[in-house]
Amino acid sequence: MTPPPPYQDGAKMKAFVYLLRSMKNNRHYIGWTTDIKRRLDEHNSGKSYHTKTRGSWKLMGYETYNSSEEAKKREYALKHSPNMMFLFKKRLTVASKDGDWGDPTTSLHTKGVSTTHKEVVG
Repeated sequence: MTPPPPYQDGAKMKAFVYLLRSMKNNRHYIGWTTDIKRRLDEHNSGKSYHTKTRGSWKLMGYETYNSSEEAKKREYALKHSPNMMFLFKKRLTVASKDGDWGDPTTSLHTKGVSTTHKEVVG
Protein backbone atom coordinates (compact mmCIF):
# COMPACT_ATOMS: atom_id res chain seq x y z
CA MET A 1 0.00 0.00 0.00
CA THR A 2 1.37 3.41 -0.88
CA PRO A 3 0.73 6.65 0.97
CA PRO A 4 -2.48 8.22 -0.20
CA PRO A 5 -2.45 10.84 -2.96
CA PRO A 6 -3.34 14.46 -2.25
CA TYR A 7 -7.00 14.56 -1.24
CA GLN A 8 -9.58 16.29 -3.33
CA ASP A 9 -13.34 16.69 -3.45
CA GLY A 10 -13.74 16.93 0.33
CA ALA A 11 -12.21 13.52 1.04
CA LYS A 12 -10.84 13.14 4.54
CA MET A 13 -7.12 13.84 4.71
CA LYS A 14 -4.77 11.23 6.18
CA ALA A 15 -1.86 12.04 8.46
CA PHE A 16 1.19 10.02 9.46
CA VAL A 17 3.47 9.67 12.46
CA TYR A 18 6.88 8.63 11.18
CA LEU A 19 10.23 7.46 12.52
CA LEU A 20 13.50 8.44 10.86
CA ARG A 21 17.03 7.19 11.53
CA SER A 22 20.06 9.36 10.88
CA MET A 23 22.59 7.68 8.61
CA LYS A 24 25.26 9.96 10.15
CA ASN A 25 24.94 9.12 13.85
CA ASN A 26 22.19 6.45 14.05
CA ARG A 27 19.92 8.72 16.13
CA HIS A 28 16.15 8.68 15.69
CA TYR A 29 13.66 11.44 14.97
CA ILE A 30 9.89 11.24 15.22
CA GLY A 31 7.41 13.60 13.61
CA TRP A 32 4.03 13.86 11.91
CA THR A 33 3.03 14.94 8.42
CA THR A 34 0.34 14.70 5.78
CA ASP A 35 2.89 13.95 3.02
CA ILE A 36 5.66 11.50 3.90
CA LYS A 37 7.65 11.81 0.68
CA ARG A 38 7.73 15.62 0.84
CA ARG A 39 8.65 15.59 4.52
CA LEU A 40 11.47 13.06 4.04
CA ASP A 41 12.82 15.21 1.20
CA GLU A 42 12.73 18.25 3.52
CA HIS A 43 14.68 16.38 6.20
CA ASN A 44 17.28 15.17 3.71
CA SER A 45 17.72 18.56 2.03
CA GLY A 46 18.33 20.42 5.31
CA LYS A 47 15.02 22.32 5.31
CA SER A 48 14.07 21.03 8.78
CA TYR A 49 15.73 23.00 11.59
CA HIS A 50 15.82 20.09 14.04
CA THR A 51 17.39 17.57 11.66
CA LYS A 52 19.53 19.55 9.22
CA THR A 53 22.82 19.00 11.09
CA ARG A 54 22.44 15.23 11.47
CA GLY A 55 23.05 14.11 7.89
CA SER A 56 20.80 12.08 5.64
CA TRP A 57 17.78 10.26 7.01
CA LYS A 58 16.17 6.88 6.37
CA LEU A 59 12.47 6.26 6.91
CA MET A 60 12.09 3.41 9.39
CA GLY A 61 8.29 3.29 9.25
CA TYR A 62 5.08 5.14 9.95
CA GLU A 63 1.56 4.90 11.33
CA THR A 64 -1.48 6.21 9.49
CA TYR A 65 -4.22 8.34 11.10
CA ASN A 66 -7.52 9.76 9.87
CA SER A 67 -6.67 13.34 10.83
CA SER A 68 -3.74 15.58 11.63
CA GLU A 69 -5.17 16.08 15.13
CA GLU A 70 -4.91 12.34 15.83
CA ALA A 71 -1.36 12.23 14.46
CA LYS A 72 -0.32 15.24 16.57
CA LYS A 73 -1.73 13.59 19.70
CA ARG A 74 0.13 10.36 18.96
CA GLU A 75 3.40 12.22 18.29
CA TYR A 76 2.99 14.16 21.56
CA ALA A 77 2.25 10.96 23.51
CA LEU A 78 5.30 9.22 22.04
CA LYS A 79 7.62 12.15 22.76
CA HIS A 80 6.38 12.43 26.36
CA SER A 81 6.28 8.75 27.30
CA PRO A 82 9.64 6.96 27.21
CA ASN A 83 7.99 3.53 27.37
CA MET A 84 5.61 4.27 24.48
CA MET A 85 8.52 5.66 22.44
CA PHE A 86 10.62 2.57 23.18
CA LEU A 87 7.84 0.22 22.00
CA PHE A 88 7.17 2.34 18.90
CA LYS A 89 10.85 2.34 17.92
CA LYS A 90 11.16 -1.37 18.65
CA ARG A 91 8.14 -2.27 16.52
CA LEU A 92 9.22 -0.13 13.57
CA THR A 93 12.87 -1.20 13.80
CA VAL A 94 11.92 -4.88 13.81
CA ALA A 95 9.55 -4.31 10.87
CA SER A 96 12.23 -2.40 8.96
CA LYS A 97 14.61 -5.35 9.18
CA ASP A 98 12.11 -7.31 7.05
CA GLY A 99 12.25 -4.78 4.23
CA ASP A 100 13.62 -1.44 3.11
CA TRP A 101 11.41 1.20 4.73
CA GLY A 102 13.59 3.95 3.26
CA ASP A 103 11.17 4.02 0.36
CA PRO A 104 8.33 6.33 1.46
CA THR A 105 5.93 4.53 -0.85
CA THR A 106 6.28 1.33 1.19
CA SER A 107 3.77 0.79 3.97
CA LEU A 108 4.09 -1.34 7.06
CA HIS A 109 0.77 -2.87 6.03
CA THR A 110 2.57 -4.75 3.25
CA LYS A 111 4.60 -6.63 5.85
CA GLY A 112 1.61 -7.62 7.95
CA VAL A 113 2.39 -5.22 10.79
CA SER A 114 -0.53 -3.33 12.25
CA THR A 115 -0.07 0.41 12.10
CA THR A 116 -3.41 1.62 13.35
CA HIS A 117 -3.28 3.88 16.37
CA LYS A 118 -5.84 1.74 18.19
CA GLU A 119 -3.78 -1.46 18.15
CA VAL A 120 -0.47 -1.49 19.97
CA VAL A 121 1.95 -4.23 18.99
CA GLY A 122 4.67 -4.85 21.54
